[in-house]
Parts: sequence; C-alpha cells; structure tokens
Amino acid sequence: MRRASTLVIVLLAAGCRNPVAPPPPPPPPPRNTLPRATIVTSLPQRVEAGETLEVAANVEDAETALDQLLYTWLADELGGTFTNIAHPRQVRWASPRAMAPRAFAFTLRVTEAYVENGIPRTQQVSAVSSQLHYNDSPAEVMRIAMRFITELFPTFTVTPAQAVQDFSDTCPGKQDELRDVENNRKIVQILSGTYSNVSVALNAGRTRANVTGACVFRDIPNSGPNAGIKQRVEGTCRLEAIYEQWNWFLCSSSFTGTGPPTTESLRFRVPGFRE
Repeated sequence: MRRASTLVIVLLAAGCRNPVAPPPPPPPPPRNTLPRATIVTSLPQRVEAGETLEVAANVEDAETALDQLLYTWLADELGGTFTNIAHPRQVRWASPRAMAPRAFAFTLRVTEAYVENGIPRTQQVSAVSSQLHYNDSPAEVMRIAMRFITELFPTFTVTPAQAVQDFSDTCPGKQDELRDVENNRKIVQILSGTYSNVSVALNAGRTRANVTGACVFRDIPNSGPNAGIKQRVEGTCRLEAIYEQWNWFLCSSSFTGTGPPTTESLRFRVPGFRE
C-alpha cells in the first residue's frame, strides 16, 4: 500500500508543471517611407517666351540613394525643354513659343522603386513651385494691334464698345477711341482695314510697347458730295500698348496720312485722327 501511494503523489506533482511558451514572431520590416521633395529656387513671377531659367529641388529619401530615384520635370501643359546642370535635381528650362498669356508652375515628380516582402513596388511624390506668368509679348501686342486695325475698328457691325475691348480702362485713350468709333459709325459705313509692315518695339521693362505700320481703310460716306461712293484712306497707324495684370492692352492710337488727299475730312474715319 505504501508504494501505490507514493506513485500517485509523483504523478500529481508532474502534472502541475507549466507548459513552455513559443517564442514571439519577429517584428515586420519597417515600411518604405516616401521621398521628400521641395523646389528651392526663388523664381520670378514673369517669364518671356525664349528665356531660360534654372530650377533646383531638394530631395531626401531614407532608404534609396538619390541617384537611384527617377526624376521627371514638368512645366504644366506649357512644355519647354529641361536640361540637367549638375544632376537631375538641378535643371535649366528653356521656355517654348506657346499661346500667351497664361500661368503655369514647375512640377518635379520623384519616383522610388523598391521591394517589399519580395514584391517590386513603386511610389511617387511631387513638388510644385510657385505660380509663374508666361508671356510672348511681341506676339501678344501684335495680335491685339492687328485685331483692332483689321477686325474691330473696320467692321461696321461691331459696336463701339466691342471695338475698344482690347484697350485698358486705365488709359484715357480708351475713351478717346470709343468716341472716335461712335462718330465713325455715324458718318461712314466702314468696309475694311489692313495693317502691313507692322513693327513692335518694347521698352526695357517690357511694360510698354509701340506698334507702327501702314494702314489702309475703305469706307462709304453717309453724306456729303461723296455719299455712297467707296473711299480709300491710307497712312501710318501708331498704337501704344501697356502691360497690366500680366496682360497686354492697347492704350492709345494715332494716324498720319500718307496717301493722296481726299475731299472728305479724315476726322473719325481712321483710328486716332482727331484734328
């Protein structure tokens, strides 16, 4: 009986032991962090067609060497050509010839390729510059000057207000021209206008421009000895333009006759003739 009792005590003691816990799983590898990018160049607010700018960005990445990242420079939809200077984070941009005026910004896209849990992955971050204003000043001034001389002033069905739509409200020349067009519509039926050999001269600050060219107007007087007869008036048209709020506007006009004399007064028959 004593042996049986001892055996039971030993078995009970063995059954009270705690089981051994398995080791904890290793921690997951850290997630790959995004690159960080900032455009650091202090850029001008305005750039002209054909100019070049240097643009640089500061880029950091905790896991990938900077020369192993992919860099893509953009100038919104404006385009242009980017050329590396020292490395892809510092570039020279040559502006294109494009429709102006318009606003744009530089964007740098940084793409990182890496492997996570044996799976190739990519991630991207973008840096955007401050807004810039793009102008092609000679082309813009030429466009509004040609439109006034050949489309707005010499079209009888265009109202006086529509005819001076490209003039600046800050220039007294707008009201002068408006009165000229109002009187023009009363005394003649204007038929056409042409503008040739036109030149545009900008001041050094590109805030003012002078436009000069040969102009010819054809009209039909409403009264007088030549009423109902087609007439031709030719001379030199000079327009002044002004740059305001990132846009070009006309400011004033003048006319000097160079063709044969006419029996009708030139007053109100051509832009800017107020003698």
